[in-house]
Amino acid sequence: VIVLISDLFFSVNIRVTLRRLGYNAVLTRSVGEVSDGLASGDVRLVVVDGTAVDTGESWERIGQIAASGIPVLVFGPHKEVETLRAAKMAGVTRVVANSQFHREMPVLVERYALNSPSQDGDAETTE
Repeated sequence: VIVLISDLFFSVNIRVTLRRLGYNAVLTRSVGEVSDGLASGDVRLVVVDGTAVDTGESWERIGQIAASGIPVLVFGPHKEVETLRAAKMAGVTRVVANSQFHREMPVLVERYALNSPSQDGDAETTE
């Protein structure tokens, strides 16, 4: 699982949760680093902190990742309406507010990750 995040404190929580679910977390700080991480070929999910994405061009690239078949889960502050709207417009798999992501992270990861340890098929793609 590739994670684009700017908050070092919260990145620890994400890493621990992913490890507990049986995933390796690759933490990145830019969309370019996410693209580099995709070269490994074994990416089951990309998790994006919406506040770490700074331009429309970056959202376009994230949308291309989702269009390639890799699920992209975006979270961000509910007050950052433009950020959440940009993520939806990019065509990502799912957009949630920070509060929902914090509460439901294990469930969301298991639902959207390709071939997760607890499921047999592909991820559900909604929104």
